Amino acid sequence: MLLPYEVYTVLAYHVYLPWFVWISVAISGIAVILFFGLVMSSPIKNHSRKRAIIQRRLKYVFLTSRVIVAVCLLLLIVPIGLRLIFGHGLLETNITPVSASKENEEWTVQNKIDVVRLLTEEEWAQLNEQEKLDVLGVITNIEIRFLGINHELYLKSAVLDVNTLAHYNHRNHEIFIDIDHLRTAEAEDVLESLCHECYHSYQYQMIKLYDSVGAEYQNMLVFQHVDDYIKEFNDYSDGSKNIFDYYYQTTEVTARRYSSEAVKYYYYLIDKYTSAD
Repeated sequence: MLLPYEVYTVLAYHVYLPWFVWISVAISGIAVILFFGLVMSSPIKNHSRKRAIIQRRLKYVFLTSRVIVAVCLLLLIVPIGLRLIFGHGLLETNITPVSASKENEEWTVQNKIDVVRLLTEEEWAQLNEQEKLDVLGVITNIEIRFLGINHELYLKSAVLDVNTLAHYNHRNHEIFIDIDHLRTAEAEDVLESLCHECYHSYQYQMIKLYDSVGAEYQNMLVFQHVDDYIKEFNDYSDGSKNIFDYYYQTTEVTARRYSSEAVKYYYYLIDKYTSAD
């Protein structure tokens, strides 16, 4: 009864918008039943052709029902599209974001080890997408505190462009993790993607700090990459024309370096604090 599109819609989105998906399925089912009853209950005047008429009606019901189901499930695209357009994503972490400017000393790996330990591959594989995003929400707050970022970071998951695992939107302070990456990748890879995007937020903070100090301080070692950050963020190469232009930008090189070391340190701390149990 279902077209490939409808099957894909139900399978792809029932995890993220379960109530809306099943309500749409229920509405389409009721509509099909009512339509079937309406068509088949119509009296047959020519009894000599009763069998042919019934067969024709059944074919008509079948073809029209597919259209009804397609239209009902097509409505799913509207809320999904609106969520993406307005930056809501398909999923959002349930963890309230924090700011380093507040008293948030509790956001450390040691204090949150009961959640952070879920990054071990055995635990990670048992989590659904929302649970994974909530674990990453805790990591985001730990990163905010560690990096000294003075604003919240809003963690979400959405369908991103091909070959894009994660993305940072500085205007709205949002980090998006690709939904397929979240669903299928190992914990270590997703953690590295998150730390990478958190570091992009830190780079913007360094630009802001650089602009706020006097010229006599701008040659300090701490600002060694900031000139490159400014140039690259103003004329960012996303790799669509040349992947090497993207890969070797200072913003990307330093973010990869940080995230690689961050992942190693997280797993070192997980092993340290869980071994002490």
